[in-house]
Amino acid sequence: MRSLMRAVQGIAVAFVTILAGAALAAPDATITLQGDVNPAVSISGVNANLSLTLVPGNGVTTADANGICVYSSSPGAQYTLDIASTSNGGDFTLDNVDDTGVTIGFTATWDDATTTGNTVTVGANAGPFIGTTDVSCSASNAALHITPVQADVDTATTGHYTTTLTLTVAPI
Repeated sequence: MRSLMRAVQGIAVAFVTILAGAALAAPDATITLQGDVNPAVSISGVNANLSLTLVPGNGVTTADANGICVYSSSPGAQYTLDIASTSNGGDFTLDNVDDTGVTIGFTATWDDATTTGNTVTVGANAGPFIGTTDVSCSASNAALHITPVQADVDTATTGHYTTTLTLTVAPI
């Protein structure tokens, strides 16, 4: 009888162990995956050197930076544009490198994928503008147009005039 009791106790312990193990193990598990697509924007196709025709009393020509492409991951491919200038005044001016303090002003307009002739100014976050959601930016969708102020050209001294513009785009 004793051995029967031990056998029953052994079975009971095994049964309790099986039940306890079953209670500890879950039949399934879940994993939550999360990720964010951060806003992205890029500008490409910018011609690094534009030449202007500056003839006093004879008209000026507009320098066009065509072939620019702006990609934006924002809804509707929207972005803003900020332009910085290295000119002495920080404005849209060309500085005479031979005669410090002599400048020729200019105006700038920006074309995006849907509109043309949008006036832009130095240091002003202009927009919203529309680009493309094609990350490879395979087609141009923007242009920058620079037009010297004729009155400034008419009174300018002889010399070489220059400035550098930095175009910065940001997603909306």
